[in-house]
Amino acid sequence: MKSTTTWLSGRWVLVVTVPAIAFALGGAGTEVSFRPDVLYLKGAGSLEGHLTKETAEEVVFFTLGGEVRLPRAQVDRVEQSADGESELFLGRGFLDRKVLDSAETWFQSASGYAKWKSQAEKGLMEIAEVRKQQEEEQRQLQEKRLATLIFEGDYDAGLRAIDKWTKQEKEEDPWAGHRAKIHFLLAKNAVDHLDYRRADYHLKRAQECGMSGEEWLQLRAEVDRRRRTRYTEIAKEQPSATPAPAPVAQRPDIEKVIESVGLQVSASLLTLAEKHALQTGVDPLLVCAVIQAESAWNPKAQSPKGAQGLMQLMPITAREMGVSDPLDPSENIKGGTEYLKGLLDLYGVENPASPGDESNLQLALGAYNAGPARIAQYNGLPPFEETRTYVERVTKLYREMTAATGPKKPS
Repeated sequence: MKSTTTWLSGRWVLVVTVPAIAFALGGAGTEVSFRPDVLYLKGAGSLEGHLTKETAEEVVFFTLGGEVRLPRAQVDRVEQSADGESELFLGRGFLDRKVLDSAETWFQSASGYAKWKSQAEKGLMEIAEVRKQQEEEQRQLQEKRLATLIFEGDYDAGLRAIDKWTKQEKEEDPWAGHRAKIHFLLAKNAVDHLDYRRADYHLKRAQECGMSGEEWLQLRAEVDRRRRTRYTEIAKEQPSATPAPAPVAQRPDIEKVIESVGLQVSASLLTLAEKHALQTGVDPLLVCAVIQAESAWNPKAQSPKGAQGLMQLMPITAREMGVSDPLDPSENIKGGTEYLKGLLDLYGVENPASPGDESNLQLALGAYNAGPARIAQYNGLPPFEETRTYVERVTKLYREMTAATGPKKPS
């Protein structure tokens, strides 16, 4: 094959000269050559391919380099091959170059001619084989990439990669086994860091992906055993005398409370915060304090680390809480509030407004900011300035808001 460039119609055009293409038809050494249409330019040079259109003003010609439109005055003549033969020429040329979509288009066009139907169908079968080989090679590369991510412990990146690859598949999830493995490893990691709620989530996802063998059952039993132990320890730490119930106060006007501490928040967002807090069993004022510290009530807020929305959910936390769109205010607040509720329960916070629960509330807020793993690692609040400042901001604002509800305070 030879190629040159020629100045045509105010631009450089690639002129490709390709010998007649031949390929075996399946017989014993039988080959058939396919001749292209040939367009001869006035002066010098020629193009080989398929004549698409010819009028008194213009000639449209398709080559292996793409479509070329020429003024009729620049064309000397066009010698056409038999009907359908130039289509086979282009189909085979594109197939040799692994431009499969274009090859498929031209083979399909050639298959409309009875003379070339069998040859065109053979070309289409060869395209299918090449695609299958490419898919196998792609799968091998993906397997290696996933193995590397798992080895490095970057499980979240592994799940994101699987989600991306699964969207490209037309069949049922072919990555279910790998997905189950990653969720199981995440569950083990959560158990090591005493985060049993997260362990529950990943064990459930692993089971949904088909894992239910002995290894899974053992970890499930371990999570249940540790949770029972944790609850027993919390119960022992509580005073034996049952405190008198706090007086039932009328629910505060949340808009007035927010205004009293100098914040301006849209009524619709306040309504969502109060709704999901009450449904989850969390003090709405605490949810409001967390939202203010996390995103300053910006539904589209995104942190440099990837946290999104009002309560700044990380992608993996959003998935765990069933949040499909972290930038949807209602979904985000609901997921964030349920996550906060899980942390309040984990650290034994019965009444966040009670001074007796102050230290446990700080642990729950610290876990919301830095993760339960950090709380377990340092056996308390981690020594990070960001986390300690965050806990201080939330608790200070929460105390201000509870004080603004009236003289009645929980004991």
